[in-house]
Amino acid sequence: MLNYKKNKKRILTLPQTVALGFVAIILAGAGLLCLPFATKGDGSLSFIDALFTSTSATCVTGLVVASTYDTFTVFGQVVITMLIQVGGLGFMTLSSAVYLLIGKRIGLRTQLELQRDFDEDGGRRGFVRLIRKIMLISLVCESVGALILTVAFKAHGYGFLKALGVGVFTSISAFCNAGFDLTPSGGSLAEFGGNGVVLITVMLLIVIGGIGFLVVGDVFDKGRWARLKMHTRIVLIATPVLIVTGACVFCFAEWNGVLADMTAGEKILNAFFSSVTLRTAGFSTVDFGKLSSPSYVLSVVFMFIGASPASTGGGIKTTTFVVLLLAAVATVRQKDEVVVSRREITKNTIRRAASTLFIGLLWVVVSFFVLCCIEQGRFSTQQLLFEEVSAFATVGLSTGITGALSVASKVIIILSMYVGRIGMLTFCMCFAAPPSELAKIKYKQAQISV
Repeated sequence: MLNYKKNKKRILTLPQTVALGFVAIILAGAGLLCLPFATKGDGSLSFIDALFTSTSATCVTGLVVASTYDTFTVFGQVVITMLIQVGGLGFMTLSSAVYLLIGKRIGLRTQLELQRDFDEDGGRRGFVRLIRKIMLISLVCESVGALILTVAFKAHGYGFLKALGVGVFTSISAFCNAGFDLTPSGGSLAEFGGNGVVLITVMLLIVIGGIGFLVVGDVFDKGRWARLKMHTRIVLIATPVLIVTGACVFCFAEWNGVLADMTAGEKILNAFFSSVTLRTAGFSTVDFGKLSSPSYVLSVVFMFIGASPASTGGGIKTTTFVVLLLAAVATVRQKDEVVVSRREITKNTIRRAASTLFIGLLWVVVSFFVLCCIEQGRFSTQQLLFEEVSAFATVGLSTGITGALSVASKVIIILSMYVGRIGMLTFCMCFAAPPSELAKIKYKQAQISV
């Protein structure tokens, strides 16, 4: 009987723990934002808007139903900052850091699963080193960014306390790829379109947060290109290629469009900024509701690709895109193996990449279809597709329709932000049964034409 009960004991898997942890944080944040003293004015925020804001912050998206500066008090803004920080670093990472800080032991199973998720090894020492590395990178980047932005905002005309508050908030939001802002203008960073210090600082924070903690740590640990992990090399190649490609297309399509009123230097700077922020960051210096068709297509594709694994960003990830691209090239060349730099990419990696792409596309298509049914006649299909992809990829850019969405549509967007942040595979694994003994059976292969 004792053995039976022991075998029947239910233990949450890591995907289930992560999923439930994010739900708990989102609900707690929504409850705090519903408090009367969390918002300015007489009335408190409705629960659906509080839930939307809490989800957007925790899932580091940046979609807002109302201006963060005009709607929330200092208390509400601090709550949002904390939600962004927790969401950006990850529930399991922060909880592990707290456990290590207070001297409590973390279960071996959790350590191994987290290390496997981050592709790290080294036992308990490796686990502690991993957590410390993540926390150190975050602290240094956000602190340096906050210092530079505070000086820049002060020079822009803000008072010291206001510049400090906006600088700290913007630095955390940028590094975590959240896209929330505290600028009084309500136009994200539009008023700083000609301020190179602000835009370059924010871009660097977005890129560092978006390439992932493991990439940054690997670069500092190894130094030399030949010693870097293959994952790091792929990310360091794919990221600048995507950024430069996006900037060139944006310049070509919007030189006389949304960039028309800027100088040549400002156009190039803002084109690069727009290309960077499309990679799940959500800040903007131009009106994305007035983009031309080429820029719109570019935006949707770049948002869907997103940032890199083990980072603060979302999307299907740059490595997924590169792996599938290499697999397609190998298929066209009639190669049985996918090889890069004399290293073979495993079939399991290709299968996971293909699953991530397919499930992500399926979620976006179904959610977009539901949004079209709900909002039929109120918004264009282009606006709704942009909003859905932005939510799923946790980007936070919008054509300006977020606040006007119906309650049902807001629920769809909330679910998309949540699923996009924890990851489609993680979300699906929460409901998957553990592999049985039947999984070890090998079946005869079926020949299917494709």
